Amino acid sequence: LFTFFSEILLKTYISPDEFKKFYLLLQYSIELLKQKLTVSENTIKIFLFFSFKYMILAGYQYHFAGCKTCSQSVSKPVNHNQKYYFEPNRGGVFCQNHSQLQEYPLNEQLYRLAHFFSISKIDKISELKLPEQDYSKLYHIILDFFNHLFENKIKSIEMLKQIF
Repeated sequence: LFTFFSEILLKTYISPDEFKKFYLLLQYSIELLKQKLTVSENTIKIFLFFSFKYMILAGYQYHFAGCKTCSQSVSKPVNHNQKYYFEPNRGGVFCQNHSQLQEYPLNEQLYRLAHFFSISKIDKISELKLPEQDYSKLYHIILDFFNHLFENKIKSIEMLKQIF
């Protein structure tokens, strides 16, 4: 996991005024890994923590609250049969009417999980208890984001697949 963190940061242009923020993200993530290395649930939480914080620091402010086009809320949909999809390449969540790919379905629980990792501080992630399949779905979305961002040139992704 450390190899993945390092590779992502080495591939990122970081201006001198942003360096400290990325350094602290790496430092916090490494500290968490040292504490929780033996527990797989915590390892994926650390991966998600790093990934969502990286997106924010790198300027990718994803719109998770609802459809980016029509603003229909994921947590309070007008139509309860409405489906939502996360599209990393387009910058957020889209309802079934506005989604182009419909590849990554996003239910309310996944929305809350993504939102949690986007806004939570490092000390809160150990408190989160959710089924492993929810973490797994977010993991695949994040991998797609990084593959798109770095044009499928991340070598450590194969190692991640072995971990998770």
